[in-house]
Amino acid sequence: MAIKYESRNRLNMTRADIIRLLIKSMGILTFIMTIVFFVPNILLLSVYKSRLEDYLPLALMLIFLGIAMHILMRKTDQLIRFFKIDQGFEFEKVDSSIIDPISLLKVCLIMLSFSLILYNIPEVITQIYYIFKESIPQNDLDGYANNIPYSNVDYYQLITSAVKIVIGYLLLSNLKRVANWTIKRTDF
Repeated sequence: MAIKYESRNRLNMTRADIIRLLIKSMGILTFIMTIVFFVPNILLLSVYKSRLEDYLPLALMLIFLGIAMHILMRKTDQLIRFFKIDQGFEFEKVDSSIIDPISLLKVCLIMLSFSLILYNIPEVITQIYYIFKESIPQNDLDGYANNIPYSNVDYYQLITSAVKIVIGYLLLSNLKRVANWTIKRTDF
């Protein structure tokens, strides 16, 4: 479906266009979450030299998420027609003098970026604190360091949380490119 441009270079958006854009942003979310959550698990399994059947549930989940991402990104119109998502609204057209699809997608990407960054900063700080605590000799600081609660350093958690922060930052810093690429690459 093509979007009609008005004379002021603003888009004439329908409710189906907005729904299509939200579904595509869910596809981007699925892709990023697949990378952020499943790639570290695959690497962890390979470090422990697991058996082939240990990879099977993870592989099935990756296949399922790949299919879901494909449907969300490439088969959006069929999904809207199948579930009749765009029916039952009082209005057909949306006043798009303020917002366009790229701006709406940017808002979704900003929320995703901030969630990746903000949910992982506490874990990175905690693990850095544990590394710092581990490096202090037990007899220094007049016993003060012994009173601080301590857990073992989890380098896997530190690395995966740091990678998630980096992905969130890269997504935030390349917001315009990702939004334009998504709009250009799809049938929107």
